[in-house]
Amino acid sequence: MTLPEFTAESSLRQSNQFYGTFASGSDPGGSGLLVRSGEVDSQQLGSLAFAGFHPFPLFCLPPLSRCGFSCKNLASDPFNCGGCGHKCTPPSLCARGHCIPRWQCNDEGTCCPPGQTPCGTECCDPFLCNTTPAGYSFCCAPDTTPCGYDCCDPSLGQHCCGFGGSLECCDQWQGCNEDTGMCCDPCGGDCCDPGEQCNTASGTCCPSGTSPCGSSCCGPGE
Repeated sequence: MTLPEFTAESSLRQSNQFYGTFASGSDPGGSGLLVRSGEVDSQQLGSLAFAGFHPFPLFCLPPLSRCGFSCKNLASDPFNCGGCGHKCTPPSLCARGHCIPRWQCNDEGTCCPPGQTPCGTECCDPFLCNTTPAGYSFCCAPDTTPCGYDCCDPSLGQHCCGFGGSLECCDQWQGCNEDTGMCCDPCGGDCCDPGEQCNTASGTCCPSGTSPCGSSCCGPGE
């Protein structure tokens, strides 16, 4: 049986058809068989396959491309990356038609473009990737600074305070207690520790158990 002539347009209109050949499948112009879906059931198609019939699509809809007897996405298929039969070596992934090392791809399998780094489920500038003390990562907005579980915005006067796994963003009017690593109300050029009171007259912190008294600190009953 000779294959009828089809244009790309007619193939799109006749999407319920596929062509197969009893030869190798590499010579569409040779002797073949046109099958319409619905005219044969799976058992009959299986019998054809047993007899050496190799079906393959007449066309592939974008973004797919025809590779042998099937349609493949050459932009993301690790077994046909950038071209039919071009395989990516594990654990590399296929992205934009190129094999990309797994470490350049985020947790969702999306490979990051040049200049960006994987950051949790996102891709961003390396300086904007915030890895929290709990171990998960996310991208901070541009012009902000990673800080613990948050991102500080310098344009608002925010600054990062703390050390180790305890970091927080302080507001512009707040100070950072170097002993506790916590944001605090400023007292002169210092921050009072918990239990201390700020003597605004002297700009110093009164020790726990005392209270501001003029420009000094007074104990109970003084």
